[in-house]
Amino acid sequence: MTDLKSGNFKLRDRTLLFACALGTAALGVGAFALAERFHVKPAWVFGCIVSLGFFLPVIRDFRGNFRSIPFALFSVAWAILHGIVFVVVMTYWGWVQWFVALVVELFLFHVLIDWLFGLKAPGEKSS
Repeated sequence: MTDLKSGNFKLRDRTLLFACALGTAALGVGAFALAERFHVKPAWVFGCIVSLGFFLPVIRDFRGNFRSIPFALFSVAWAILHGIVFVVVMTYWGWVQWFVALVVELFLFHVLIDWLFGLKAPGEKSS
């Protein structure tokens, strides 16, 4: 049995991590470069990045439920709504108000997925 953190595996893991970091940076720079080229406000690009940041934990927590088209569409729509809420709140108010809006928004997301789809977050118990 080979230790997974020995020699080659450790080097491979660090190389993949570095490659992912470079890829992420390149995507971010490319997104803002395209926004500049097509005269899109950087706030909208940042809002899209924040939407992806919301969507990734949803994918992780509810991975098996994405076979359901209604759930997948609901999640994508909510991610878009999340980006719009972020941009609007940050445009007119600030970080403190965004954190309050984020808590309310995540609460509503979990209430709605429970009500519409009967799903609980991984840490919650069924009633």
